[in-house]
Parts: sequence; C-alpha cells; structure tokens
Amino acid sequence: MKEKFLLLLVLFLVWSSTFFGFSGEAFAWTFDKSRMEFVGQLTNAEQNRFDIFQNEIQNDGANPRDAAQMAGDTNYRKLQGTQNQFEIRLSQATRATFFVDDANQVVTMSQIGGHT
Repeated sequence: MKEKFLLLLVLFLVWSSTFFGFSGEAFAWTFDKSRMEFVGQLTNAEQNRFDIFQNEIQNDGANPRDAAQMAGDTNYRKLQGTQNQFEIRLSQATRATFFVDDANQVVTMSQIGGHT
C-alpha cells in the first residue's frame, strides 16, 4: 500500500510540475529571441547569467521575475515610461531588455548588451 501511495505521489508531482511550470502558473511561459539585437560581446559571466535567465523560462516555463531571481542579483525592473518593457542586469555595465506579455505568458527579447 505504501509503495502505491508513493508511486501516485511521484506521478502527481511530475504531472503538476509539467502542467503548472516552475512558478505555479497554469501555463508555462515561453521565450522569443528571434528579434533580439546584440550590442557588443558578452563576457563569460554575463553569458552565464543570461543563459540561466533564458533557460528558466524556455526549459522550465518560469515567469520572468522568477527566472531573474534564479540568475542571481539581476535587479529585475520595469523600464520607466513603458507598459511592458523590463530589463535585467547581467553585470555592472551590461543589461538585457525584453517585453513581457502577461496575457500570453511570452517573454520577447529586445536587446542584449550595452546599458539602457
């Protein structure tokens, strides 16, 4: 009986993590970088931080705020004077900017590199 309960529990946890994604939201977030502009070249540390952010969304379906937290000290923030444009800090001098579509749960990358 105990084995059956554990099996059901494991199946439920696998199903719920797939259905609800990392952040507990009903549908997983998606990541679009098809129109991303590159400004300069990233250092290894900057690239690593961006990869964590991107993979949390793309692979785990995390919302962008949670993905930014997983990437470390990114200072996730909404850009002043915009409706849905945000940025994360990849280093002291380098930022990644993106648009957040909450209704469709899509993060669309705008620019990586440089400082906004």
